[in-house]
Amino acid sequence: MSVEGRFELGRRVLLYTLAGMVVFGLALTVLDNRAVPGPLHGLMNESLWGRPDLPADVVVYHRFMHAVLGATIAGWALALVFVVRHALAKKERWAWWCVLLSTLVWFVPDSAASLHYGVWPNALFNVACLAA
Repeated sequence: MSVEGRFELGRRVLLYTLAGMVVFGLALTVLDNRAVPGPLHGLMNESLWGRPDLPADVVVYHRFMHAVLGATIAGWALALVFVVRHALAKKERWAWWCVLLSTLVWFVPDSAASLHYGVWPNALFNVACLAA
């Protein structure tokens, strides 16, 4: 495959991954833990609360935080969809930096905080998202 073909394939994979993140963010806003893949929410709860389910006194706060987080994920990913769809397709240099730096500004502090607070399932989820 040519360099141009690899670039276009990578750009399309990134575009579809970001579109998936928009859907995931919106689902997280509406569905709370039911939007989190597989047993991940149980592992996160276990690392924070010492049990796979949420304590009753934090359920409303948890739903609120997922709604805010989901909206933030959806908004960030949607902005990057437009950058990747238009500017990166034209190989505008700033678009590459926009994708790279906005991803690092999310990944590094989010993962560091997750590890600091012992929420390793979130750090692992971040690595999987970054790999995608």
